[in-house]
Amino acid sequence: MPGPIGRLRHRIAIQDRSDTVDPQTGAQAVAWSTVATVWARVDPMTSREAIEAGVAVGSLGYRITMRGGTDVTSDQRISWTHRGTTRLLQVEGLPRDPSGDGHWSVYEATETGDT
Repeated sequence: MPGPIGRLRHRIAIQDRSDTVDPQTGAQAVAWSTVATVWARVDPMTSREAIEAGVAVGSLGYRITMRGGTDVTSDQRISWTHRGTTRLLQVEGLPRDPSGDGHWSVYEATETGDT
């Protein structure tokens, strides 16, 4: 089990993507909107953990733990501001439930570099 709820000390935003087209120019634009803000634990992965999780070399990998029932899909991203820097994270694969009782969801994610 990931630990007590008190360890969920990071506030993250789960965001949906929407693609739009400017009616005057025809240019495509991407917009992100926050659909949920939740408490989570965000831990950077070691190089070895990242390789085992299948994270691409050169990418920053993170393990994100949140309470069960909070689902993040591959079409969404996570926005996390830490020490004044906002990081945009893409979830890789399905969540794990280490306790097996539905109380926790653990995701592996990589920093996207998108804006």
